[in-house]
Amino acid sequence: MNDKFKILNEYIGDGDPKGRYWFIGVEEATPFYNMEPKAFDAEVNKRKDRKYRPVLEGEIQNDKAKHRSKGEHYTQIYDIMSKFIVGTEGDKWEEYQNKHLLQKGSKEFHMNLFPVGRKSKKLRRSELERFERFLNKLGFNDSSEYERYVRTERFPLMRKFRNLYNPEIIICFGMDNKEDFNAILQLESSYLTPTNSWYYCYPDKRVFITPFFGWGHMSDTKIKMLREKLKKS
Repeated sequence: MNDKFKILNEYIGDGDPKGRYWFIGVEEATPFYNMEPKAFDAEVNKRKDRKYRPVLEGEIQNDKAKHRSKGEHYTQIYDIMSKFIVGTEGDKWEEYQNKHLLQKGSKEFHMNLFPVGRKSKKLRRSELERFERFLNKLGFNDSSEYERYVRTERFPLMRKFRNLYNPEIIICFGMDNKEDFNAILQLESSYLTPTNSWYYCYPDKRVFITPFFGWGHMSDTKIKMLREKLKKS
């Protein structure tokens, strides 16, 4: 593995790890393999020589505006995180996102299972080929080798980091990666929600596993339902 990947792999996440809420996603939403080399180097340098980094005030909004000005899709995970914290009504969640979300002294921390950004686990053939070529440059033969390496080398770092800070509530988003979340968080108890429920709950670990944070998967109605559950945790 090359030095750039080592930096990405050992960087844990964004926000304030002392916060009450931790969010664990699957991977970076930004497709690194579509970036110009200088832009990718900037992403690596943001993570160099540190385990985590608080987001700056207005950083998410500025990044969102930059992508939208180019007609590009921007991740919805920060919108959904903000609604989990302050509610779905009105625009208070937008103000919270701009002035507090994942910033120093905030209530939240966010980390991803896999450190290399891509749009989705299910890529079109041409995009999958670009992703694989990008992994080759980082020192992997293919995506299978990359994922095995991350599970072996990164997951224990994430587990150790979680045990160090022991957050009150952890929300994992991405049901297809339930076993990966289990491996990191050592979820041994049975979930107590009904078998036809849309999320898993591990009350003794204060962990929830939900659908992916996108509006096609996580509606305001579901956010409200889970917020009520969180109040009782």
